[in-house]
Amino acid sequence: MLAVKLTYDGNKFDIPGGQTNWQEPATRTAERETWEESGYPVEVGELLATVRGGFRIFRCSLKQQNPGKGPDHEVSSVQWINPWEVDSFMQQHLWRFQDEQAHLYAQWLRNDAENNNQHVEEHKDEHQKPDQDVNQDQANGGQRRLIMV
Repeated sequence: MLAVKLTYDGNKFDIPGGQTNWQEPATRTAERETWEESGYPVEVGELLATVRGGFRIFRCSLKQQNPGKGPDHEVSSVQWINPWEVDSFMQQHLWRFQDEQAHLYAQWLRNDAENNNQHVEEHKDEHQKPDQDVNQDQANGGQRRLIMV
């Protein structure tokens, strides 16, 4: 999962995101804010949740494997984290919206991992090498497929 460490609000971690410019749909805001805060261009997918203040969290996928620019002034670092790191950050109270939404991140990541494992198991029956799907996922970003904005 893509996470950013903010330069404000206690230097907490958050997912890329922000407010609309009031002239764009939420999906466009997700694309723009992810680009501005992380440097990654994304394609917005399904709506995962609507949280505090009407903010929407989307599942996104990368359009390219490497960032096209550095993070903006609101972000001190951009990190790829796994479900265990999400949990660790929660235990240390490092999430910006600790109580409201951080618990959802690990849940979504675990669900995504389970779905990937199930997909690999299904292809074993088709005489496909078990690693082939995993390697293909890694070539396409692997863990980097789940970006929530």
